[in-house]
Amino acid sequence: MNRTSEVLSIGEICVEIKRETKGLPLNIAGIFKGPYPSGAPAIFIDTVANLGHRGSIIGGVGEDEFGENCLFRLKKDNVDVSGVKINRGLSTAVAFITYDEDGSRRFIFYFRGSAAAAIGNLKQEELMHIKIVHIMGCSLMIDKKLADKIILYTTKVKQYGGKVSFDPNVRPELMTEEYIRQSIKNITDMAEIILLGVKELEIITGSKDIDEGINNLFCKNTEIVVLKEGAKGCRIYSKYINDPIQINSFKITEVDPTGSGDSFDAGFICGLIEGKELKECGILANACGALNATRFGPMEGVFKRDEVEKFILENLSYLY
Repeated sequence: MNRTSEVLSIGEICVEIKRETKGLPLNIAGIFKGPYPSGAPAIFIDTVANLGHRGSIIGGVGEDEFGENCLFRLKKDNVDVSGVKINRGLSTAVAFITYDEDGSRRFIFYFRGSAAAAIGNLKQEELMHIKIVHIMGCSLMIDKKLADKIILYTTKVKQYGGKVSFDPNVRPELMTEEYIRQSIKNITDMAEIILLGVKELEIITGSKDIDEGINNLFCKNTEIVVLKEGAKGCRIYSKYINDPIQINSFKITEVDPTGSGDSFDAGFICGLIEGKELKECGILANACGALNATRFGPMEGVFKRDEVEKFILENLSYLY
């Protein structure tokens, strides 16, 4: 039986420690909850595995209890963690998060100099079977050596016939060096699939006009662009269709949106692998993103495939 992975994610693995209530800034004493296993690449690949696809992650954790927390969750959900390096002497990365009253988030990251930047390796025979490698822009912002390794692995997957999916996932507080901008450009130029928000589209294309920005991406290697619009749903653009496909969001009671975009990406990529029509890929993506936001914690709203399908069937009215 072939157990090689279909989808590969590369980048930071961390824990999140989060304020329990909104409106409590990080500069005063208060209650936190966690640690929760996290990191955009980890949330993405955990969702892929829960949707029934074989997924691997290349990353790094410390030889500590936070690292154990992350690896336990990924292994439990059948993610291949053979590419995760356990680093003695380095601490697992940590993100502290709070929410303002309006729902906007504030972060303090302890990534640079952590185990998140010291990633493991995946054997060539594994890379040769990858159908899609998914890259998060936030992973390119941690450390130049890490960014270079991500670009190297991405290039190898393309050489073996795999495709590249990219979510710029821009963190302005980490955009501090020129290599970051160049790394984002390099991955953008390689990516066949790009999933992003309106602000990120402006940042990576330099255009405030959505149509112009989309066209700028299609001038390169890109075949599909998915514009994530939160409560409005998403718009899917393709080189091979004239008009974008608009897909409404599912209505939910939001508890915690952290990780929703990563689960959205996973839903869309799994749909593509399954050969679904673009609209069906978008519906699956919207469902995964919506469900993620119904639980407190970045991976706590990752559901099994049968639960996602049940949610879609029960909420079809929101799509029309």
